[in-house]
Amino acid sequence: MPEFDMHYRLLPQFCDLGSFLSYLDAKGQFREIRAPVSTRFELTEIHKRVIAAQGPALRMTTPVDGQGGGSSFPVVANIFGTRERVAWGLGTDIRGLESLGALLAWMRSPQVPQNLRQARHMFSAARGALAARPKIVSSSRLWRDVEPDFAILPVQTCWPEDAGPLITWPMVVTRPPGEDDPGKYNLGIYRMQVIARDRAIIRWLPMRGGAAHHRMWQAKGLEMPVAVVIGADPATLIAAVMPAPEGVSELSLSGMINDRRVGLSPCKSIELHVPASSEIVLEGTVSPNETAEEGPFGDHTGYYNG
Repeated sequence: MPEFDMHYRLLPQFCDLGSFLSYLDAKGQFREIRAPVSTRFELTEIHKRVIAAQGPALRMTTPVDGQGGGSSFPVVANIFGTRERVAWGLGTDIRGLESLGALLAWMRSPQVPQNLRQARHMFSAARGALAARPKIVSSSRLWRDVEPDFAILPVQTCWPEDAGPLITWPMVVTRPPGEDDPGKYNLGIYRMQVIARDRAIIRWLPMRGGAAHHRMWQAKGLEMPVAVVIGADPATLIAAVMPAPEGVSELSLSGMINDRRVGLSPCKSIELHVPASSEIVLEGTVSPNETAEEGPFGDHTGYYNG
């Protein structure tokens, strides 16, 4: 059984995205762009150059669509553009990032402890996972309802041959049919192509948790409730893309990283809960039988894929 150190938190808890951005600003790793920036190609090009230069996180206050319109919502980009900022988002440093990776690798394939130290680590990891289960809270945020219209949001068109506007880093929350049990939730980041004023495609590969939940709803012939979160506390945003160990949900993983249970608030129109730190929440359903052609989109590999 390999030796590893437990995850340790060095930084204060970031209860939401704003507190993390304030921390980056204090570290000199945050810049605000007040000049108009087009969500069509220009925003992507700026981000591409800044991340290549190991530059700061960005907040663009005046996104425009290139057709005379724009959005009142700012765009935040490049939050996790360096390893150091990824570590900060997880409340630690580079060494702590490596320790967390070793811990997650062990949790995915646990082995019988060979000595007392290993047994203590196993017990601590198990206790941490149990203590980090999400909890239902009443949100202190002042939610504002708006009409379902994607034009309100500064959705990017990233590359010239993309099929259309793409919501970047949408944190998709799903659950299986039956009782609304947050312990069974899945959080995933999937491609989300906007195709109409109030319609979008969620593209999940067959092995993903969201796809597995959809098959369960599909078997019953029911529409699946889905919430899409845009912006949340950094640990939850990162946990949604991390390989969670078997039996540990992304919400519990976020709780372990943050050293506190994730608070969940109820959605308004569907039976589902979302992190109380959520900035923007899209509520809707996925049909059991309706599909649409999606893509192509420019990929992180540097090529367009289907």
